[in-house]
Amino acid sequence: MKGQLIGYGGTNQWKVWIPEKNEVVTSAHVIFDEEKGEQLMTEIPAEHATEPIIHDEIRVLPDPDQYPTPPTTIRSRTASPEPEKSPSVSEDKEDEESQQPEKPARKQKPPPPPPSRVSERSGKGQHAPRFGETVAKLAQSSNPDDEEEPTTYREATTHPTCAKQWEKAIMDEYHSIMRNNTWKLVPRPANRQVVTCKWVFKHKKDQFGRITRLKVRLVARGFSQVYGIDYLDTYAPVAKLASIRILFVIAASLDLEIHQMDIVTAFLANILHEEIYMEQPEGFVDDGHDVDMVCELEKSLYGLKQSARLWNQKLDGYLRKIGYTQTNADHCVYVNNDNGVIVAMWVDDLIIFGKDPVGVDLLKLQLRMKFELKDMGELQYFLGIQVLRDRKKKLLQILQCGYVNMILE
Repeated sequence: MKGQLIGYGGTNQWKVWIPEKNEVVTSAHVIFDEEKGEQLMTEIPAEHATEPIIHDEIRVLPDPDQYPTPPTTIRSRTASPEPEKSPSVSEDKEDEESQQPEKPARKQKPPPPPPSRVSERSGKGQHAPRFGETVAKLAQSSNPDDEEEPTTYREATTHPTCAKQWEKAIMDEYHSIMRNNTWKLVPRPANRQVVTCKWVFKHKKDQFGRITRLKVRLVARGFSQVYGIDYLDTYAPVAKLASIRILFVIAASLDLEIHQMDIVTAFLANILHEEIYMEQPEGFVDDGHDVDMVCELEKSLYGLKQSARLWNQKLDGYLRKIGYTQTNADHCVYVNNDNGVIVAMWVDDLIIFGKDPVGVDLLKLQLRMKFELKDMGELQYFLGIQVLRDRKKKLLQILQCGYVNMILE
């Protein structure tokens, strides 16, 4: 079929008027011939060469208040022609008009400018928000729990509302690192890769999405480590979620105690077997030396590729030492056959199940003698899962409302 392009019908589609059928067709299978376009249209029979009928015409009438009412003295353009005047009268009138001085031409009002095109893109002409603009909006926000986390050391220390809290969290992390003798300053080595580092800032929230505390970690950028020189094995298991759900069922049916513990310096207490160098952290650069100094890591740090494996090996060895046995079904679940206490490990978070508080408190005491930890009490929130218990009815319910709301927001 031959036709004429009259518009676009969508992505890779065109609207073509087919004179033979006297209709408009929308299709993606169209071949254009710009050279023979006029020739193709002349070959169409005359009985079909009619203008296309467009039924979706929209007329916008002007508001009557915007335009003045035209005067009634204006004659219609279709008025009857005036009678011809005699040549003598017309010539005399022309002579009189030629002798009169010319009147200045009446200035016409310029036509109104065409309406500017309004883009349909909502973000057109808008620049990416800067941190200053972002924090200004956060300061006016009615819900402080929805504020964004700082991404740099400068943003945290100059935060409009939480600068002091972030500084305190930074100092707590730095003192924890120094207490563990994580590194020592040495001159920058030649021909060795020096790992960079950065501060990571996080909001710790409860099951309702409310900010409970501010947490800071100094993280080494392990992506710059070289395999075979800076690290070897990296695998470290965590407890399976299926195992945790099974333990919840056992705890509900047997009315077990469920407590949670957080190892504060889990990745900072493991001795490194490799020689790794790292840049000094921002805000704590020691310039009191004649040469350029870097950190030689003696213990593992967050972000190193082998840190999780070293922590898993250390905790595994200590739990075995105090009488716990690793299960075959899940290598991150340990059982003490003497007092019936069960431990599920997820990196540096521990869930403890026990028949009575005595066995649970004994394990907490043993862990506190070896590691720096925080006792979270009875389990209420873990990995985005809210835990609700009714011990009288032996019911345990897990929800993820806060986690879902955080994702939706």
